[in-house]
Amino acid sequence: MTMVGGFDVHRQQITFDYVDDDGLVRWGQIRPATLSTLRRWLSERCPDGDAEFALEGCTGWRYVSEELAAAGVRVHVGDPAEIAALRGRKKRAKTDRADARLLRTLLLQGRFPESWIPPAHVLEIGNLGRLYCTLMDERRAWQQRIHAQLFHQGCPPVKALLSARGREALASAPLSPAGRQYVDAALRRIDELTPEIDALRTQLVDFARRQAGCRALQRHYGIGWLCAAIMWAEIGDARRFTSSDQLVRDAGLDVTVHSSDAKRSPGHLSRQGSPDSAATHPRQPARRAPHQSSCHRTSSVDPDKAGRRHARLSSRAPHSRTGGSRWLELQRLSLVPPDREYAADPPRPQGRSSSLRCGRSTLTPTPLHRPMPGMGNEAKPQNNDQRIPTFTGVPDTDKDSSMPQTGTWTGDPVWLVDVLRAEGVNPIEYPGWRDRGHGDFKDIRGVMVHHTGSDSASAASIAQGRPDLAGPLSQLHIARDGTVTVVAVGVAWHAGVGMYPWLPTNMGNWHLIGIECANTGTSPTAPHRQNWPDAQYFAMVNCCAAINRRLAQTSARTIGHKEYAGRAQGKWDPGAIDMDILRRDIQDQIGRVAKPAPTPRPPLPVGEYADILLFRGSEGPQVAQLQRRLNEQGAGLVVDGIFGPNTEAAVREFQRRTRGLKVDGIVGPATAAAPRLKVGPGPE
Repeated sequence: MTMVGGFDVHRQQITFDYVDDDGLVRWGQIRPATLSTLRRWLSERCPDGDAEFALEGCTGWRYVSEELAAAGVRVHVGDPAEIAALRGRKKRAKTDRADARLLRTLLLQGRFPESWIPPAHVLEIGNLGRLYCTLMDERRAWQQRIHAQLFHQGCPPVKALLSARGREALASAPLSPAGRQYVDAALRRIDELTPEIDALRTQLVDFARRQAGCRALQRHYGIGWLCAAIMWAEIGDARRFTSSDQLVRDAGLDVTVHSSDAKRSPGHLSRQGSPDSAATHPRQPARRAPHQSSCHRTSSVDPDKAGRRHARLSSRAPHSRTGGSRWLELQRLSLVPPDREYAADPPRPQGRSSSLRCGRSTLTPTPLHRPMPGMGNEAKPQNNDQRIPTFTGVPDTDKDSSMPQTGTWTGDPVWLVDVLRAEGVNPIEYPGWRDRGHGDFKDIRGVMVHHTGSDSASAASIAQGRPDLAGPLSQLHIARDGTVTVVAVGVAWHAGVGMYPWLPTNMGNWHLIGIECANTGTSPTAPHRQNWPDAQYFAMVNCCAAINRRLAQTSARTIGHKEYAGRAQGKWDPGAIDMDILRRDIQDQIGRVAKPAPTPRPPLPVGEYADILLFRGSEGPQVAQLQRRLNEQGAGLVVDGIFGPNTEAAVREFQRRTRGLKVDGIVGPATAAAPRLKVGPGPE
């Protein structure tokens, strides 16, 4: 081993202390503590990755551990509290170098308190779950401030503040001018938070419905889809625990009971483990142990203390039973495959962009936990297929999306021209397409469709690339007149950073055939096929169907760039394309359905409501009519004909209270035709 050392990570610098293969101890600092600086330091000090480094699981551990793993360095992350305990009593002032030296010493001595490093997909869902809890806490705090202001000014209490009746009561409350301004400001903050909370809830629920572990948790009484996703992320790999007691204690579900000398309220959860996991776990009433439970103690033991100790054990029993059954089921399901290494994502063929960590929290990182007994400090092998899905809620109908899935063809798709011609497409072969690419494909798992952003983008621009991104940028190019050009047969830079259920995170380029269509995309909310000529659209359908059929896949293996990279990169291509409709058209072209189709959407109303689509930014008499209809439901909107954030919040509230409507803040045909709304296409 060339280098063994420790990293003491701080916001301004990373202090290192390592011993090289000659036995020389070297130390210094990496400034500033950024991804690029660390990457440059690693390329200079250990270009071959023959090293081991240890660091504490404090803020910043994630990007350091990921970059170390990407460079081939073996990473060890430890529990800060246990590392501090191993240091012992300090005899002199603690310094950053002393901390780094301690980490290196513990690692060399084999005493480093190894922690489990969650894989990327668990970290991402954990971050989303914590963000959801934070936003909910903030919205709850604003509601509590409103209640406090009402009480402070002697107003009667108002229940259900956010309902239409509650807002009416607030509007008529006898508040002072400053109090009225206070309440109005609080309501505006709540209205701003609500769309963010709804979107996060939808993402987490969509993930939970796809993930096998979340589905197992949801089957237990008291656990919904949202709680299942958060608990799954906070618990992590259940096989780390040798008993259900360990899982209960780790998750902070150890319930205490009331004692006369206690300083906490009865039934309070112990302050251990993840607060988010504890908050989402269904609570059961705490039970005090029988009085005779302490009678078998010797006289040297204080009976009161013994009784309290037995009471704590008894009160934990309900959670131990429920947590234990889930622990056994999670272990049986093997939520994270046994051949997965949790140190980091696999090394990429090229240096990773800083955008890979766009979702990393700047707050306290996800708690790290000890690996299973007997694992020692050895890294677990890795399977890179278990990844979190896209957050658009699009079902994968051909396979269970929660399981690792691979393609039926490994290597470059040299058959592209042949299968396209068999489909009735007459492709143009761009010069050199057989030799063009950024390396060889891994197993091909599907197709990704894009728009170029310009109606005039040519196949040459896809083959040659841009100044900031070398070509090829996809395998196929489709012009507006339906002309299909085969640009490359090797890997192309078209997918970038993102994730999808059956894809390794950020590895779409190596598993997906890309199709770039010369189209502006119009806008993220444009109706289906706006500005998409029939020739171009059906050429895309035929190409996707030909590739899916060649790979023995259904149309579920055709995805949009927005479904893969929408959250990671803000992508919305292909614009003006409803991916569900596109997949349905592709499946019709394929001519067979491998598995039953998903439950169809409710039929959209026809007639006067068929063409209605109102969303944020819309203006005109229809919006004014919508605002008047919402005011009849108690929304309290200003009728100005402008679809702003307040109107969107009122629409979401209406959709939430109306059975069968999707809560998205958009007034489409179904929402417009709702019995209590009836927004027509013309003036009232």
